[in-house]
Amino acid sequence: MAQKWIPFAIALCAVAAFLVLAIGDITGSSPTYDEPVHLAAGWSYLATGDYRLNPEHPPLLKMFAAAAGGKLWPAGMTNAADGTQSFSSLQEMWDLALTNKQAQWFFSHHLLYSLRDSALQRLGTTVSAVPTTVPIPRGDFLNDTERTFFRARLALLLLSGLGLAAIIFSWSYELWGAWGAALSVTFFAFDPNFIAHAGLVTTDAGVSFFFAGTLYFFWRASRALNAVNAIVFALFFAAAMLAKFSAVLLLPMLVLIIVTVGRKQWMRLSALAAGALLVGVIAIWSAYGFRSMPVAKPFPIRDVAARIGFVGKAVLFADRANLLPHPYLYGFAAVQESTINREAYLRGEFSQTGFRSYFFWTFLYKTPIPTIVAILAGLFVAWRRRKQHPGVWFVLLPAIVYLAVAIVATINIGHRHLLPIYPFLYVLCGALPRKFFIASALAVVACFWSFNAPMWGQHLAYINELGGGPRNGSKVLLDSNLDWGQDLARLRTWLDEHHVAEPVNLVYFGSPDPRYHGIRFLNLQLGYYAAPEVPLDQARVPGWVAISANDLAGGAIPEDRFYWRQWLDSHHAKLAGMAGSSIFVYRIE
Repeated sequence: MAQKWIPFAIALCAVAAFLVLAIGDITGSSPTYDEPVHLAAGWSYLATGDYRLNPEHPPLLKMFAAAAGGKLWPAGMTNAADGTQSFSSLQEMWDLALTNKQAQWFFSHHLLYSLRDSALQRLGTTVSAVPTTVPIPRGDFLNDTERTFFRARLALLLLSGLGLAAIIFSWSYELWGAWGAALSVTFFAFDPNFIAHAGLVTTDAGVSFFFAGTLYFFWRASRALNAVNAIVFALFFAAAMLAKFSAVLLLPMLVLIIVTVGRKQWMRLSALAAGALLVGVIAIWSAYGFRSMPVAKPFPIRDVAARIGFVGKAVLFADRANLLPHPYLYGFAAVQESTINREAYLRGEFSQTGFRSYFFWTFLYKTPIPTIVAILAGLFVAWRRRKQHPGVWFVLLPAIVYLAVAIVATINIGHRHLLPIYPFLYVLCGALPRKFFIASALAVVACFWSFNAPMWGQHLAYINELGGGPRNGSKVLLDSNLDWGQDLARLRTWLDEHHVAEPVNLVYFGSPDPRYHGIRFLNLQLGYYAAPEVPLDQARVPGWVAISANDLAGGAIPEDRFYWRQWLDSHHAKLAGMAGSSIFVYRIE
């Protein structure tokens, strides 16, 4: 009798380990490049009811994070209680961000990293010219941004992290039993990608949770159509549509499942899917306050739609017919437009149109090797058992559809876009024989302690042995695979440990303000966007140079990939160390 509880205890311990590791990432990593914009956008939706900021993603997860993060100064955008200079600057950035999409980055910076008037007066400067070489105490900032991000990140971790663990365990348990469920959850819990992304103020882990929940309850409803299964399925579908525009892929997934396994119950499943679609449409209208247009000037949807062919025509038709809110349709069209020409990096090469093999290599490099072996074995075993377990199709077909679309897409900026397929793959791993569990678990733990343990709090930069490890990761992958601006706080730690007191020459790829982390710096040209630039002839030489992996590899300067390497070589710079896995520190004598 006691033995029956062993797999449940193993699963519980795995989930506990996942939470500990993920919280380590939350507390040890600076906000990544996209997080400040997402949090600021969510705050603006709640504060103003205006959804024009950051239209590239639907509002649900951003609003959830902003609500969990707590109040930010100022309390609203319509007026200022004291007419302070900081508020005036923020209002100016807000107005600009609604007409210029790039200005959203400056608005989020002003919202999260503005200084108090007393600090500006002491420094004798304005908001836009805060010095970068003088120390600024944390108390001079208007907001406790670190605390706000911790609360927002923790809320998303509990939602998507624990939610995914519950879905994976339940699905695998109903298919394969308790030992299969324990194995599935163990692989999920020690996946460095979910450890890193589940607690970020982004949409990738959240939409993965909603994808998995939608398909899981669709499968449950196919076996037992009752009010609970039908309602929860529809709610998950609606949440997915409000989390990320890629959730539109749920429609072909559902259709393919109905065609493949429906047969005698295709009418019932079709009605179920149609009901979920109706709930989704209502939920989208509800999220936008049942307003078709923004509270002010509409988005230029026609200009964007004209560049995306048939999809653009469909968007314009839906807009004219008032099928969905104007901001939602614009965001969908804007995302499609962004995929037309988006720079990608893979194995030392750059491309403006992406790589067909991109996700093959990211899967190979960013998935622990024992997990790759288990996934391949699980796919083989599950395929052989598909006749005894027709539910396998509900797991396998969504992964195939998503992967097929990802391969042909031209937006190759991160392995995170492949996260939604992993829950399905981990459920299939539960098909492995029980005797495989011990060997698999030992392999995962051995791999974790031999290779992952030194990455405490740094799992976003995880690259396995096939890719040369995170320290050599920039040779094969960049952007959110390795360098997403997450190591700024670690740069502060590195400087303290090496007793570097003077300002450093900084070329930083990220959104958080280095001044907030106590870093004194000279902002070299083509580096950090939210501080005045210093020409290269005014760089501190001799001195220290901290440069992000994306910049060093040439990702930020398409016209001259070797710009920074040549500059460092011309000054005979020597590598002194690394802050985390993404910021190289050089010494120039």
